[in-house]
Amino acid sequence: MLDTIVKFKNVIWALLILIALLAVLVGVIYCLVNPYAGERVVPVVELGASSGASKKESKADLSAPSSASVSAQAGVLNELEKTRDRGQEYITSLTFLCDSRNTAVVTYGADPSKVWLGSEGAVDMNDLYAAGVRFPGDGSTVSASNAAMITKPDILVILIGKDGLPDISEESFITGYRALINSVLSQSPSTRIICCSISSVTEAYDGNITPEKVYLANQWLKTVCTDTAVWYADTASAVCADGWLLEEYAASDGVSLNGAGASAVFEYLSTHALS
Repeated sequence: MLDTIVKFKNVIWALLILIALLAVLVGVIYCLVNPYAGERVVPVVELGASSGASKKESKADLSAPSSASVSAQAGVLNELEKTRDRGQEYITSLTFLCDSRNTAVVTYGADPSKVWLGSEGAVDMNDLYAAGVRFPGDGSTVSASNAAMITKPDILVILIGKDGLPDISEESFITGYRALINSVLSQSPSTRIICCSISSVTEAYDGNITPEKVYLANQWLKTVCTDTAVWYADTASAVCADGWLLEEYAASDGVSLNGAGASAVFEYLSTHALS
């Protein structure tokens, strides 16, 4: 009887040991098939955060200035890109240098105390470096560089090009315009300069300025902006179409801007703004 009980216990122990060995074997096989790779982190939060950041950046791109927030680079054309509308406050913060064809800016939105007009009415493209401007403070005649030295404008917008345009050569245009910019920057290095493209003439205009000459002058102007690392604003695109100045933006002479033309230029500048 005792022998039978002992044999039964041995059989039970053998079975238990066998089961334990099988369990170990199964565990080894499972580990080989499914190796441990450390604690698994499900990247739901990270993906959500990344997506949210992208959305914020996208919204920022729509509302914040693009090229406006960086400095103009040498050797490339720094053309102002579309930005959010900075409004009238931005326009009144600007200083303007205007020829006789853009004097409407004084009446229709610019701060008169920040508008430099030609001392004799015109700003002759053939004599830009020596051109005198009427200083808004007291009406005295000074050079543009002296006006810059006195007022230290943050942003100077240059709206010139038609006075003396018909008979100017490419070399004279580029040399004179470049000298004007460099003279201003020599007296006020922190001033940022925006050179506006030259608007055309109306189809009804009967004079010696042609759309073809305006087109060439704008190509020369781009060269000047590239050489001097200043900003280029294609404001002419706001008032011209198919090479002509639109009648609705032109004064009766067919070459100067009227109030609507000045307002269109202001709108372009406020939506292509420097910060």
